Parts: sequence; structure tokens; C-alpha cells
Amino acid sequence: MDVEYKLNRQRRWTEQQEYLTSCCSIVHQIPRVFRSSRWIIDLGPGAGELLEHARLLGYQIQGIDSADDTGGMSKLYRDVCRQRWHEHSINVMERDAIAVFRSYRLHPIEQPDWHHNVQLLNSRGSFEYIFRHYLEPHTNAWMTCEAAHWQFTNELREDLQDMFAFAHCILCPDGWFVLHANGCANHSLMDHELQSIGNSYLKLTHCDQAKRLYRWKKS
Repeated sequence: MDVEYKLNRQRRWTEQQEYLTSCCSIVHQIPRVFRSSRWIIDLGPGAGELLEHARLLGYQIQGIDSADDTGGMSKLYRDVCRQRWHEHSINVMERDAIAVFRSYRLHPIEQPDWHHNVQLLNSRGSFEYIFRHYLEPHTNAWMTCEAAHWQFTNELREDLQDMFAFAHCILCPDGWFVLHANGCANHSLMDHELQSIGNSYLKLTHCDQAKRLYRWKKS
């Protein structure tokens, strides 16, 4: 991994700003007077630039990221990210995202500040990392996983259900869950699962299968 390129702040700052505008426009539509009580949660925030932009827009911010470097992120990458979080006061919960989803199923008000107060739940490029244990072959190069295949087990489907249940629980009315996947060899099958399971909890308002970009809204 080219950590210097991956974490180039100037490039990432512009990319994340453009991504928020083009894919997560809801964050700009909410009147500023309401933003201070609402949250933006980023699954796999990298060095945290998207969350910095969200804070500048007036939102409360939270990142969720695994505490280790399994799945392809080197120790150097993680160390640099942690340094950036510290330098820019980015609050990141270092906990496996699936564990967070599951805990909400058992204790839905574990984080009471989030409950029905999240304007945007975002996962950009982190989906395969979060569910990496269901990829075959298991690869550390999760960012270049085009050759890997999803293994559709009951456990995977249960974890996907927990993800959408989590989103439904924390999103405010009209809140968005935006998922931008990297894509695997059999992503078309995952596309079916995401739409089938996701639509049981939220309303799908945008789906670009070619870009693997999805947006659900809580009604």
C-alpha cells in the first residue's frame, strides 16, 4: 500500500468534499439551526476528512473503525490515521463495526445521543472491509478485492440485517444511509441481498449498480 498517496490530505480533503456534495447532499439541505443536535457517522473514516467537513457544516461527528490492521490496512496506515484523528480532534470508536451493529440489536440505546438523531450514516469503501470474513479467498488486499467472492451464509445475512437494523435505529426521520462499495467478483449477488434486506428496514432512493452506490432513507 502506498500510504503517502492513500493519506494525501490535500487530495482526500477535496475528494471528500465533492463526495458529500454529490452523494450525501442531505447534509447541505438541513437548516444549520438543526444541525448541532444531529450526527454524521462514518464507517471506516480513514484519516477523518469527511467528518471534518461534516463538523464544519455544524454536525456532531463520530467515526467507527476496527482497532487493528487486519484486512489490508498496514500498521503504518493505522498509526498515521490515529495521529490525524488526534491532531484534528476526530472522535473515532475503535471497535469492529459488526460488533457495534450486533450490540445495538441487544441494547438499542447503547449510545443514546445517536438514537434517532443521525442525519447520515456513511460507508464509502469500507463495506468489504467490514464484512471481510465472508470473502473467499480471504485477502489482506481488501481494497483490490475484485477477484474475491462473497460467501452467502446465514451468518452473513444476519450481519447484513443487523447493519440495516442499526441504521434504522439511529437515523432520524428522513436520515440517509449511503453505501459506496468497492465491489467483488460476484457483487451482483450482493446487490440483490442489499436491496432485499435493506428495503425491509429503509426506503431505497438511489441505486447505481455500475458504481455500487446505494442510498436508503428512513421514512
